[in-house]
Amino acid sequence: MSWHVFDEERTTRLRFESRKRCATVNTILLQQLNEAIRPSLVDSGGPIPWMIPVNMRGGVSQHRDTDNHTSYVTASVAPGEAPGSIHRRILWNLSRGQHWGNWHAFKSGHITPHPIRKWMVSNGLAIAQWNVGAFSNLGDWFPDAKTLSPAADGDWLFAPPTLRTQLLGAGCVTVRNRMGLVLQAHPELTVDPDVVRRWMDRWVAGVEAMVG
Repeated sequence: MSWHVFDEERTTRLRFESRKRCATVNTILLQQLNEAIRPSLVDSGGPIPWMIPVNMRGGVSQHRDTDNHTSYVTASVAPGEAPGSIHRRILWNLSRGQHWGNWHAFKSGHITPHPIRKWMVSNGLAIAQWNVGAFSNLGDWFPDAKTLSPAADGDWLFAPPTLRTQLLGAGCVTVRNRMGLVLQAHPELTVDPDVVRRWMDRWVAGVEAMVG
């Protein structure tokens, strides 16, 4: 696992840059993450598929708060693809209800016998489309420092879990206008922390090059 926290100035500049490029902070981060890990892939010249979690609260009703309220859409990012193009593809997948199709596929897992589910996970068949990992942004929390207890002072971090069907977990959360990034890898991908650190260093360098 590796992490980095941008100061307030760079966080603000990243938001400005995303608006200037008619994109979002999410798609700029995803584009730069995509380029950061690309040199380490065997097929470094093709599109890299990512999972983008979607919050389904409000759209679905579950019996318990701890039940799954999440689905996802996919985004395959080509080499050097512009953030605006990535943004439009994600919106297109949302508009055609890809997250709802994946949600119902998740639900069907409850009626699938455990041995079959285990076999599907082992053979990479537990999700509709293979992906290299998940990128998730929790958004902006406590933009006003007065709303956060002094006991919770400091940098905050978040990352989605890693699974055999989700080998990379990349997360972002912004607290009091300081954006924190986390990158973690499943043991089947690498157990070398230096590898993840290099990916993070390239990710941060790419973002900083965009904001100047």
